[in-house]
Amino acid sequence: MYIPKFFKAYELVPPEIYKIYGEDSLMFISEEMKETIDAIRVFFTDQSGKDTKVHVNNWFWNGPYKSRGYRDPFTDVVAKFSQHKFGRAIDFTVSGWFADDVRNRIEDFSKHFPHIHRMERDVSWVHIDSHPDYKDKRIYLFNPRPVECAFCYSTGSNSIFIITPSILI
Repeated sequence: MYIPKFFKAYELVPPEIYKIYGEDSLMFISEEMKETIDAIRVFFTDQSGKDTKVHVNNWFWNGPYKSRGYRDPFTDVVAKFSQHKFGRAIDFTVSGWFADDVRNRIEDFSKHFPHIHRMERDVSWVHIDSHPDYKDKRIYLFNPRPVECAFCYSTGSNSIFIITPSILI
């Protein structure tokens, strides 16, 4: 099992999981994501010319983030098949960098990150995942699903119809 060099388990899993499994909680994060988050830290330290922090969860230090890595499969906080629930996604920020700049660098230097298959765009953090359906393609950028969406339906084209709770009333 790959043990991250720059991250402890409590930075990658929620407190409920860490309380039960401790550092063994790393078993819930895919090998690819553990290797990738370390590679991101090394890459952005090299790009900055100084030690650069990559922030995932900060609940251990009484911060608000606790589910930016692995998420309990039974949580209803995110999509039913979120890659976070399979240990194949991580949300993070990089000290001193805007999220768009981080995404652009990852795209430009994608050969350094072979396990990143998808990134979420138009958010103030960076979401990466290794969704298995996208592994043989260039990094796929996707739009976040609207929080207010009660029911989203794709016609198979580029159109998505959204029915919000206010419409359902």
